[in-house]
Parts: sequence; C-alpha cells; structure tokens
Amino acid sequence: MWHYFHRMSEIPISARAQAQDEVAFVEKLRSGKPILFKPRGRSMEPHLQDGTVVMIDPVTRPPHVGEVVLAVFAGVTTLHRVVKLRANQVWLWGDAMRHGEGPIPIDAVVGIARTAPLPFKIRFRLACRRMLFTLARLFGG
Repeated sequence: MWHYFHRMSEIPISARAQAQDEVAFVEKLRSGKPILFKPRGRSMEPHLQDGTVVMIDPVTRPPHVGEVVLAVFAGVTTLHRVVKLRANQVWLWGDAMRHGEGPIPIDAVVGIARTAPLPFKIRFRLACRRMLFTLARLFGG
C-alpha cells in the first residue's frame, strides 16, 4: 500500500497539523515503506513539473550525485537533486534554481526519488555546477 502526501505548503492547515503530516511521512520512510509525494513549485523543472506525483523510496544506502532526494532540514521539506557529497554532508540543487542548498547533514535525507533517466541537457548542467563547486573550493570563492 502506498502512502500519499502533499508538500506541506500546498495545504492551508494549522502549523500543528502540518508538522504531524511531515512526521507521518518521515516515519513511513524510516520504517522502510515507500510513499507517493506531490511536490509543489517549479524548482525541479523541466525534470519534475509542479504537482507531479513522485515515488519516494526509503534511504537504504547513501545517495549518489545526480539522484533526486527528499530531505527535511531546518523546518523545510525539499525534493532536490544531489550535486555534491562530502563525508556526512550533502549539497542539493533544484534543476531550475540559480543556487543550491548546503551543506546539510546527510541524515536529513529521508528518501530517494524514483525518476526517469536525466536528459543530456540536465546532465551537462549538473556537470557544470559540480565544476563550479570545485573551482570555488580551490580558489576560495
């Protein structure tokens, strides 16, 4: 049985109910059960459209660069792509965003999305972003 959750900002409910819903899907994932998640927003376009239902599998291994993950950190739930991994930290980036999020603890990643293979254009953009991260680290930017 699949469990279906909306992104918190989509449903105009009290903060208490919102927190309970977030706890519910995190608990489902941590207990080893996949969920269906409906993210809101355009940060992952063109790969994921606003309102697309995405299957999220529980984390059974560390995520890989290029995978789309569900992370909960600092009171925010986000479905973005991993662009960098280092030790116990991960950097995330929405495909349509100009800046990323990170570093965040790898423990904040609660699920890995099942998605179709990336088109070449997006793979190329990810490679460019990884290069920018590396150059910034090397030259202190």
